[in-house]
Amino acid sequence: MRDKLLTIKVNTEEKVALIAQAKQANMSLSRYLRSLGLGYPLHSTVDLQAVIQLKNSAANLGRLGGLFKLWLSNTKEEWDPRLGDRSSFKVELLVKEIEQNKQELLEIARRLF
Repeated sequence: MRDKLLTIKVNTEEKVALIAQAKQANMSLSRYLRSLGLGYPLHSTVDLQAVIQLKNSAANLGRLGGLFKLWLSNTKEEWDPRLGDRSSFKVELLVKEIEQNKQELLEIARRLF
């Protein structure tokens, strides 16, 4: 049972930084400082969240690419009305969406490093 209180003095900037770091590690300030002081490994949840986002975005990009390939490779003999209009405007919109997904992946990857 933890029933002993330690008091430390820090300035405002240090306090803000410690609270932010504890939050980033998904820990209370007490747990964060105790883990640091006792040499326990810290596992940032930000990295885990970024990896999950990266995985989801990559999966979305893969699905989008697959649909794009199916859409472009479908011949007139096999035309499926569910695939929609192949106008250049629609193709441009799809390419823009793929580019947005690519940028999202890059932003997430940057957070990991």
